[in-house]
Amino acid sequence: MASLLLLHPDQTTPLRARRTRTRERVRARLWPLRLDIALARGAPADARGDLSLRAHRLISLRTRQRLAREIHQVLRDAARPRHPLERRLHPGAPDVMDAAPLLYDLADELSHPGPVDAQGVAQVRLMLRDGTGPLYDAPWPGYLEH
Repeated sequence: MASLLLLHPDQTTPLRARRTRTRERVRARLWPLRLDIALARGAPADARGDLSLRAHRLISLRTRQRLAREIHQVLRDAARPRHPLERRLHPGAPDVMDAAPLLYDLADELSHPGPVDAQGVAQVRLMLRDGTGPLYDAPWPGYLEH
C-alpha cells in the first residue's frame, strides 16, 4: 500500500501524509480518462489520492515511453496514404507532418528519464487518444504547432 503526501483541503495545514485508500486505488484504475482530463485541466495532483496515484502512473518512465512510441506510430500513420477501406482513425497527414519536428521532440522528451509535469503528460495522452482532437481534425492549418 502506497503512502501519499497530500495538500490539506482547508489549506491551513500545508501537507498531510496518509496511506492510500482502497477506493482511491480502484478509482485510479477504473477511471483513468476522467482523472487524465482533470489533471490535463490543471487539477493539482496532490489534492486527492486518486489524482495523485494517476499522476504517478502518468509520469512513470514506462508510461511516458509508451506514449513516445504512440507518437512515433501517429507520425508513421500520417506519412502513409490512407487506404479507402481502412476503418481505423487516420491522423490528419498534412497537419501532423507539418508538426513532425515538434512531435519528435516531444517523443524524445517523454522517453528519457527526468522530471516531467503530470499535467503535460495527461495532455499528451488525451491528444493521442482523442479521435476528434487536433491530431485527427485540426481546427486550422498549423494548429498543432501552437
